[in-house]
Amino acid sequence: MHMRRFLSLFTMLMLCGVLAFAQSRVVTGKVTDIDGNPVSFASVKVKGTKTGVSADANGAYTLRVNPNDVLEISGASFKTIEVPVGTQNVLSSVLEKGGTDLKEVVVTSAFGIKRTARSTASNVQNLTGDQVNTIRQTNVNNALAGKVASAQVRSQSAAKLGAETTIRLRGENGFGVGAGALYVVDGTIMPSGADINPDDVEDYSVLQGPAAAALFGPDGSNGAVVITLKKAKKGAKGIGLEINAGVQFDKVYIVPDYQNSYAGGASGDLIKYQYQAGQPLAWKALDGKYFHDYSDDASWGPRMAGQEHIPWYAWYPGSEYAYKTTKLTPQPTNVRDFWETGVTRTTNVAFSKATDNLNARVSYTNLDIKGITPTEYLRRHTLNANLTIDLSSRFALGINFNYIAENKNTESDDAYANQSTGSFSSWFHRDLDMGKMRELRGLTSPEGVFASWNKNNPSAFTAGDPRKSWGGNYWYNFYQYFDNIDNSIRRDRLFGDVSLTYKINNDFKVKATYRKQMLTTNQEIIYKSELEASANQMSFNPFQGNAFAAYGTNNSFSDRQNYEGIISYSKKYKSFQVNANAGFDVLKSKFRGINANTMGGLSAPGLYALANSKNPINYGNARQEFTRRAIFIRTDIGFRNYLFVEGTYRRDYTSSEPKDNYIDSKSGGLSFVF
Repeated sequence: MHMRRFLSLFTMLMLCGVLAFAQSRVVTGKVTDIDGNPVSFASVKVKGTKTGVSADANGAYTLRVNPNDVLEISGASFKTIEVPVGTQNVLSSVLEKGGTDLKEVVVTSAFGIKRTARSTASNVQNLTGDQVNTIRQTNVNNALAGKVASAQVRSQSAAKLGAETTIRLRGENGFGVGAGALYVVDGTIMPSGADINPDDVEDYSVLQGPAAAALFGPDGSNGAVVITLKKAKKGAKGIGLEINAGVQFDKVYIVPDYQNSYAGGASGDLIKYQYQAGQPLAWKALDGKYFHDYSDDASWGPRMAGQEHIPWYAWYPGSEYAYKTTKLTPQPTNVRDFWETGVTRTTNVAFSKATDNLNARVSYTNLDIKGITPTEYLRRHTLNANLTIDLSSRFALGINFNYIAENKNTESDDAYANQSTGSFSSWFHRDLDMGKMRELRGLTSPEGVFASWNKNNPSAFTAGDPRKSWGGNYWYNFYQYFDNIDNSIRRDRLFGDVSLTYKINNDFKVKATYRKQMLTTNQEIIYKSELEASANQMSFNPFQGNAFAAYGTNNSFSDRQNYEGIISYSKKYKSFQVNANAGFDVLKSKFRGINANTMGGLSAPGLYALANSKNPINYGNARQEFTRRAIFIRTDIGFRNYLFVEGTYRRDYTSSEPKDNYIDSKSGGLSFVF
């Protein structure tokens, strides 16, 4: 009898326990502000208890609750709200700003790890994309110029279209001039900032020095610029549409001060022309007139006082100025007048949509630049797609895709005596009218030799030798030169990642990521046969340093693939907050490149092909493969949100090192906020 009562009582107690356990359940939620932006690391607590969690960097959390529980949700600079749990399994909460506009700053480190700025012991600066892109720029380096403390942006003149710029951060680890920082876009390492579209950037975390970027290993020895791309904002009705357009004009700002007293040549006096038999009959119209020395490219000629003289273009037929004199006057702005007005047009269109389980954003940017140097241009198309899908309460799939297609034509030669700017500050005539130079860019002799301001003097005319009689001594008409070269480059870059995140519980999550960054380049270089046919003492061939017509090609392919795995832990123990990450990173990269060019000129003028080389071609072929395996761990511990200690350790094994060698990267720090 007593045994029956005991069993009945035990069964009833077990049933009550099962029913009580069945009433509690796990809910997931997300905390956002009124604009749909996640409230990173928001505090979520069951009212009247000590049970609670911190949301992650995306405002997401998971918590076991009972039906009658009420959640207290708060965030730095936000008002605290209370949310009844009820029967809901998914809770979406919106916080309003409190009495201050201050917001907890979130910085991004390696592998997409997000932390509050106050918990970092290293020098890290955070900027939003809107702060940086107030004046639209073509690359992130120029956009960051003047906005990051202790950062030196080593940019180039707008005249050097498409030239690479670098950013050098404080915290160098050597005595040299230092190298550029590492660029990381949503976790993918980029070789430069040129292909990062500022219109797609949500925020920048600038990690200064090797300590701040230790988790990147040897790649982060010069610091890192970690970039997070934009995502859709939750709360917007329908499909979000964003259109941005901008136009920028570039003009030459500073040029050297030039003398404007003496004309071109090496003769201090004008030279009287006397017609001689055998010279072109049309030149008789200039008999008895005066000219300054054309053949010497210096400017130590006669004083310019408005006297009558024969300009260089008067000797050539085919223009309204043929066989006519003009006044010899200085042209104080002729160097400035050479440069054209550069125009940069940027158009960005973005579509976005965010729901409880989906976040998608697609962006297209068109960049069209007309350079300030004649015939130069850069045209770039950028496509970005960012997608996150919550497959369940525990699984999330992320896809990030970026494609850049760029076409560029430029000769950015700034070496001594190049055929453009190399003339202006060394060998140039101060009486040259650049407007006439531009107007007469197609002027030639009867035999087709290019007209030049630096032609030989008329006494050198030799029947049967048109090059000597009509061609330039050292220089072409600058505009005609650019019309007869082609340095076109096609670049196709693809980068992005696919990731799968599994949330084990509220404290642990695991993430696996595959990344790819690929670049293909195709370049053709042409220096036309007409340049060679018009040359005397010129030097323009980039391969041999002479005046032979030339053709060259350069093709390359690079591919970088990363396989990453990371486990993250976050837990609050009374007054302590513990965050930790551990994982691995496997890198496989390869490079293939081939270049070739003609030698000794072209056998058949005007046929631009390697097979048309007069002499055996010059060529190069490069191949490279590299593998790296790394393991890492990092942790930070905070006490009452004002005292923090952190540490990072990473070990790399690379294919370029002996088998048992490895590279360790370590950092540690202590910080407090008062």
